[in-house]
Amino acid sequence: MRRTSACSFLGILFAFLLCQVASAVIVAGDYANTSDANVNTSPPADDPGFYNVGAVGTASAIYLGTDSQGDGWVLSAAHVTLGNTTFNFPDRANPNQIDSATYSIVPNSGVILTNPTGPGAGHNSDLILYKIDPASSPLGLPNLPRLDIASSAPSVGATVVGIGRGVDRYSSITYWDSNWNTTTPQNASYSGYALFPTNSTHTMRWGDNAVSQTNVIANVGPTTPVYVSSFLTQFDQNGTPNEFQATTGDSGGGVFEKVGGQWYLSGMIDAVTPAASNQIANVAVFDTATVIADLSVYGSQIRAVVPEPGSLALVGAGLAAWVLSVSFRRYRRAD
Repeated sequence: MRRTSACSFLGILFAFLLCQVASAVIVAGDYANTSDANVNTSPPADDPGFYNVGAVGTASAIYLGTDSQGDGWVLSAAHVTLGNTTFNFPDRANPNQIDSATYSIVPNSGVILTNPTGPGAGHNSDLILYKIDPASSPLGLPNLPRLDIASSAPSVGATVVGIGRGVDRYSSITYWDSNWNTTTPQNASYSGYALFPTNSTHTMRWGDNAVSQTNVIANVGPTTPVYVSSFLTQFDQNGTPNEFQATTGDSGGGVFEKVGGQWYLSGMIDAVTPAASNQIANVAVFDTATVIADLSVYGSQIRAVVPEPGSLALVGAGLAAWVLSVSFRRYRRAD
């Protein structure tokens, strides 16, 4: 059974998750004791939108597609340092060739989404939309499909695919005592992976995981509260074959769910839960969670800014759900 260490069930309340920002997707599962440097670095056979996830600075960003005016829109986390944004995509003349283009942001195009309800109602979330300038690349806007935003959150137990650009992990599982000194499995309080330094090469990678909790209000602000309606996945040592956890650089990455034979963009990677208040940096610990912004909550705002060409904009699930948990631990944001 999957354990949800991030929250304890205490009553019918909003779930407050105090988080630390997230950084790239790492993969365990069938690759538990091998280097993940070359694991899942190309699109899966059933591709949910691998190339729609690109890089902004040292973090990730999602290309949503063009609007009815032909403008190209990107979604990322507001806590990352925004700037030139790079996407890889199939060449228009030769789809087997992958092009790469870097775009500047259209000045004053940024729109921070607000929380419709809950403790942060009416205040800024950690999600930002911005336009990229097609004139800043000779290739024009990315040759990528328009993404469909999910109209409801994934169910607990549903498999989702996460895509992000974070640092790699070392190959072997590491064991730590309660003071985060390395130790033996028999004496360990925690286990997981040591991560490469944050200034190392970041790798775009995909993985999958099962949703462990929905209807969560996460606080990802390092000082001033910044609330985000979210769902969680938990990092299990014996999870899915491509079990993923966010690490440094994954903030702004995409999370997809397939429903009725169609892929939907369900979430944006935003943060990770710490295993303990004294957790050391640059580690990914089993039984911690990836905090994923629930885009169904913000869907109506996204569609208002980025109208869907040729179709009626669906109304997103604008009501934050009632939940059964409270936890006052801060998450690490995934930048």
